[in-house]
Amino acid sequence: MIHINVISSSKTFEKQLTSKLLPLGYKVSQFDANKTEDGSNNFFIIDLDSADMNYGELAFFVQEYPHSTFMGMSALPRFNQGVQVLKSGMKGYLNSFTNQLNLEHAIKTVLGGGVWIDPGVVQEIIANISLKKTAQNSLDEEDPLSAREMQVAHYVSCGLSNLEIAKQLEITERTVKAHILACYQKLGVHDRVGLVLWVKGRENA
Repeated sequence: MIHINVISSSKTFEKQLTSKLLPLGYKVSQFDANKTEDGSNNFFIIDLDSADMNYGELAFFVQEYPHSTFMGMSALPRFNQGVQVLKSGMKGYLNSFTNQLNLEHAIKTVLGGGVWIDPGVVQEIIANISLKKTAQNSLDEEDPLSAREMQVAHYVSCGLSNLEIAKQLEITERTVKAHILACYQKLGVHDRVGLVLWVKGRENA
């Protein structure tokens, strides 16, 4: 059973989140630093609207639990906050009012090694980081990625883990990792978030 630690000073947020997670089989409790081991695999959901931490403190907190997975939630997801959340090391950023199905999908995606970003924020990020120019350059010239790399990048943008991509393409997980690293090098990105944004920018060009 996956244990989800909730960091929030809002009882309403905690109650609503718990009501969505318990039927899905997750164990949910308020985060207690005295009972959480630094080296263990933990899952954190942080209420960004009530957590008493600035972005620097948030990044430091994430670094304190290097083997853990973090998602942030906000009642009004927005571009600037989304960028800071992803920079802090979190792998998920979504609306506090998201439905149970999307919440479950987000949790499974980040646990599988993917990244989950609120759809509205993805569009805003694309519009704000000039990815259209990058996408246009790739259309004017040869695509920087091979056909297989494009397939892998597409599946990454859909939130699939390396293992899931390997099964889809009937190749080894090691080969998937090699393709993803090749994508990073060719596109000048450093992580799955950068790759996802490149794919989304290309699709929206």
